Order: sequence, then C-alpha cells, then structure tokens
Amino acid sequence: GTTAAAALLDNDWLLIIGNAMQENSNAPTPKIGQPVKKNNFCQIIRTPFDLSATTDAEKQKTSEQERQRLTRKKGVEHRIDLERAILFGEKKEDTTGGQVRRAMGGILSFITTNVYDAGGLLTESEFETSFCEALFRYGSSRKLLLCAARVLSVLNLIAAGKLQTVPRQEVYGLQIQRYLSAHGELLLAKSNLLEKEYGNHALGLDIANITYRPLRGRDTKLKRNIQNNDVDGFMDEYITEAGLKVELEKTHAVLKNVTG
Repeated sequence: GTTAAAALLDNDWLLIIGNAMQENSNAPTPKIGQPVKKNNFCQIIRTPFDLSATTDAEKQKTSEQERQRLTRKKGVEHRIDLERAILFGEKKEDTTGGQVRRAMGGILSFITTNVYDAGGLLTESEFETSFCEALFRYGSSRKLLLCAARVLSVLNLIAAGKLQTVPRQEVYGLQIQRYLSAHGELLLAKSNLLEKEYGNHALGLDIANITYRPLRGRDTKLKRNIQNNDVDGFMDEYITEAGLKVELEKTHAVLKNVTG
C-alpha cells in the first residue's frame, strides 16, 4: 500500500525484512555469511636478572636479601612488559637469520573501526550518544573502560552524579568506579601505561570477548640458576610465551583525543 519511490538515492537506508515466498514454493537459494578466520601469535617475553655470589652473600640492612628484592622487582617489570604487549602489540613473524621471532597483536590492533575521536573537549552528551551508544550496540551490558589518567579526570568532572565506587572484592582488589548509562554499565579503571601518545585514550572492552592465551605449559614462570656452570653468581629469569584472543570487534571501542 506504500507508493514506490521514484529512485533510490545514494546512502538511502534499506530495511530488509523476512522473505515472502510463493505457495508450494521450492526452498530459496541459501545465503550464508562465513566467519572470517583470524589468528594471532604467541610472543616470548624474557626478563633476566643476575647477581654475583659476593653481593648475594653480603648482609643487607633491609629486611630482605638482594636476590629476593630483585625477584620481586623484576616480576613487576615482567608483568608490565606483558601488559604493554597485550595493549599495543602488532602481530608479526620475523624469520631473519633462520630463527623465528613472533610478536602478538594487542588489543588496539584489533579495534580499527569502532573508534571515536573526541577532538578535544568531551561532554557528557557526546560520551553517551557517540561513544556509549556504539560500544553497547553489541555484546555484554557490562564492560570495562580502561582509561588514561586525563580521561578518567574528565569523566569524574562531567559525570560525577553517575559514578559509584565498586567494592574491591568484586574486582580483584582494584580501585574501580561504576558508570551507569542508559545503554549499559561501565567499570572505569585507570591504566598508567596509557600515557604520552595514548594519554588521552580510553578503551571500552567487552571482557567476555577477550582471552589471554598462554601456550600450553608456557605461562609465566620463574626459572632459577640459568647461568653457566663456571659463573660465580647466579642468573634467574621470568619467562612467558603467550598471545591474545580478541573476538567480535564491534563489541569493543576506542575513545581518543580527550583533553578536557
């Protein structure tokens, strides 16, 4: 009963509804969208540390020996290196010299289309209509917003009435704030690794579609005494071989260029 349009114009929207088949008809030609196969690499990250036997034998004024202190400090450095790869890594396999070196693709390398440029000042209205609307279009109704310090400051100023503190036991001891939007729930967390070039970024992540994937038997380990037998001292190292699985790009989003 609708009058047909004279002609379709560029960028006209088409609403496709279910088919209407003839009575006693044959099955229509199937149209199946095959999923695109994606892959990533497992990256080997090593953080060694050593000490002479003389230094190791010296009495320390602190409550722990130097080897114990280095073990704690280098463990933190190793986890930071792993987190940087998870966030910023770009997938690559290098076979120069006959040896294979692999780098994992990080989260940012998988989110290429759902990116919102705030262009400087971010208002609550823009955050809701341009970012949250796109972020919660697909996937879970509860997502993580990993923020640079500046973005977290801006959100605290423009949306203070919508922020709630989440009990630490709910989120593994982290300091998290909850932002309640009409589109869904955002858990706001600060990342000090989002700095300099990324100091005005925030990553909206559907954690249900992101998986840390260590190679079998190659998750983070501390290896002791890997020095040569004739060394008068020790060398230990942390080693991890792992990759990242990021699914359904449209369930994630990037917010960038937030300056105030």
